[in-house]
Amino acid sequence: MFEQNREAAIAGASVSTFIAESGEYKGTFENVAIYTANSGAEALHFDFVSEGGERASFQIYYKNKKGETIDMGQNKIIALNATMKVKAATTQEERSVCIFGNEVSRTCLVDMEGQRVGVVFQRELSTGQDGKTYDNVRYVTSFNCDTGRTADEIYGDKPAKRKDKVVAGLKEVIDKTTAPGGFTESEMRPPEAQISGGSGYGGFDDDVPF
Repeated sequence: MFEQNREAAIAGASVSTFIAESGEYKGTFENVAIYTANSGAEALHFDFVSEGGERASFQIYYKNKKGETIDMGQNKIIALNATMKVKAATTQEERSVCIFGNEVSRTCLVDMEGQRVGVVFQRELSTGQDGKTYDNVRYVTSFNCDTGRTADEIYGDKPAKRKDKVVAGLKEVIDKTTAPGGFTESEMRPPEAQISGGSGYGGFDDDVPF
């Protein structure tokens, strides 16, 4: 078993378990779980696995602690579904998932899992509440794996251009551990906001293009 093989050994040594660089990745969501923070705010927790086997987890908050809808978060989720050709997340399943290092039982949205999707990540250094420095990637935007189009291009039947502009605007790493005032306004905004002034994805309607 496990006899030496030059190609396999080199490949095994060069692949990281976790996504550690800014850029675009294609893969699937292994888990999409409803997460409730201690404050009462609600988010979707995503466990992404790239086609190369690298992993990343992130959350998109869609309700604040008062139970009010966070439009930006809800729109990001709807846009993400558009790039996966998912009209709505209706099928739910209770199961155990790992969130922030803890194995917990959560409601998972099955329709959003296992679908091929392209995502763009920005690497960031940040300081946690425990004072430690964390090296993570932040979700920026999504695109269709086959066409490269983002949600606005899918709905507008436009050629794929936005994703490449977003990727070109990424930084190798954004260091948020520096003292306040160390960033310009544009550096603090995600690349997609720098390019377009923000997203404006609406909900699904009768003109869903897929």
